[in-house]
Amino acid sequence: MILAVRHEMKRCKRRYFLVVVAAMASMVLLVNAELSGRTIRTHESKRRTDLVYFTGFESEVWTNGWKGVHKHRKNMRLVDSKTSEHLDKDFKGKALEVTIEKGQHYGIACELPFKEKLGHEPESLYVRFYTYYANDFGDRRRSEGYRGKAPGFDGTYGIEGWGGKPNRDGTKGWSCRGSNHGRSRRDGVTFGFYTYEVQTTSDYNYGKTWQYRRNIPYGKWVCIEQYIKLNTPGKKDGVARAWIDDKLVFEKTNFHWRNTDALKIESYWLNYYRGGKQPAYHDHHVFLDNLVIAASRRVGPEILPQEQNKSQEAEPEN
Repeated sequence: MILAVRHEMKRCKRRYFLVVVAAMASMVLLVNAELSGRTIRTHESKRRTDLVYFTGFESEVWTNGWKGVHKHRKNMRLVDSKTSEHLDKDFKGKALEVTIEKGQHYGIACELPFKEKLGHEPESLYVRFYTYYANDFGDRRRSEGYRGKAPGFDGTYGIEGWGGKPNRDGTKGWSCRGSNHGRSRRDGVTFGFYTYEVQTTSDYNYGKTWQYRRNIPYGKWVCIEQYIKLNTPGKKDGVARAWIDDKLVFEKTNFHWRNTDALKIESYWLNYYRGGKQPAYHDHHVFLDNLVIAASRRVGPEILPQEQNKSQEAEPEN
């Protein structure tokens, strides 16, 4: 009897161990599916300790930790070259497609809050993502292209520094989002920063656009990198830089966003919103892929999204 009981206990322990191992393996597979070579081609996360967030938009796992992601869920979806008419046939894997429909303002507006993710809010950050503008993002005959917001940095705290709520004294909120302007087929898309600095005049309630020194063509994947360092409270020494395909296209070192160190970088803001009172004249489509946020240095361009599938199983480089 005692031997039988002991034998049964061993069987139970072995079964429990196998269940735990299987569950852990499933978790590893789930994570690796999202953090594969599509995001950081050589699994650079093993070599860097400053990566805050990264996704290749391969599964809905990417939405974990993002606030407001379901508000405009119908305007976003994960697609490949077979499910989106706008991506070229050479594209491999998936990307995030954002649609701003005719007659509407919103594409998406979701935020990754850093206090919840890191336990604190940083004062400087690097961001890298790939983007692709469909031809319908720009002007058409008698129909204006997209004019509005793009991904960038948020420190509004839901109080000031966006949406016609000026940054009045540098103590309640600021922002430095991206800005997009879809122009003609020849001119492409202008990209820039759209910032709410400390207000210097009392009669203007909106932000200011600082355009990058390079336009982006339609129908081509490009690498966008953004960097921000908040100003010393009370001083005009805030820094913003941007790179397109590894070329520096913007640098300004005298931004004045805050007058108190209570204001930090609250979140990263995935935001496509047609500004002003006039909604979109026609449908617009834009795509995002390979988003990385890092704390201490640039991520840099990796592999083009349409080629990334070739190296998904690549071993880490030494």
